[in-house]
Amino acid sequence: MVERLNRTIGCMLRSFVDSHQRDWDEYIPMLMMSYRTSVHGTTGVSPAEMMLGRSVKLPIDLVFGGLTPRGEQEFNDDYTYKLVQRMEEVHEFARDKMQAATRHMKRMYDATAGGQSFAQGEAVWIRNNSKKRGLCRKLLPKWCGPFVIIEKLSDLLYRVKDRPNSPSKVVHHDKMRRYKGINQPVWVAKGEIGAQVRPPKIDNFEI
Repeated sequence: MVERLNRTIGCMLRSFVDSHQRDWDEYIPMLMMSYRTSVHGTTGVSPAEMMLGRSVKLPIDLVFGGLTPRGEQEFNDDYTYKLVQRMEEVHEFARDKMQAATRHMKRMYDATAGGQSFAQGEAVWIRNNSKKRGLCRKLLPKWCGPFVIIEKLSDLLYRVKDRPNSPSKVVHHDKMRRYKGINQPVWVAKGEIGAQVRPPKIDNFEI
């Protein structure tokens, strides 16, 4: 769970940090508030509700209402009893949701375990494994491209390039995702995908 939390926070930070990455700490408080008050896809409840037994009131509630009037708040044994019951119900609900999510993830994995297939001329994203001095790799864009498949070498390996005159490289299908954007590379539309491609070299393989 901690690793998944770190990955989620990293994904959120990538969407906001500047290119120099020196302002990442300025976004932590707001992003953490957003994470803690958002319903978790696996548990079905927010982390704050799991911890406190109730939903957290946000600043926007001051504008649109939703806060409990002070005179209606309960601070007695009955409130404590109801809070304990509520937390037990929330945790039981979360456990059921987690089991259902586990079964769903297994079905999804089994359905794609054989790998996805791509066709020549198709545009794809490639996992970004680049390193830049002075920048945190985890805050860099996760995917780069789009690249275009110029040759299918096997069921697992594809030769791709991002420009007509750029050197091609061989990429494993696990590091590729189908490009679904509306702006396809111009040189693909012009039919400039090379028909004659040199045989792959071992040192070009990226697995």
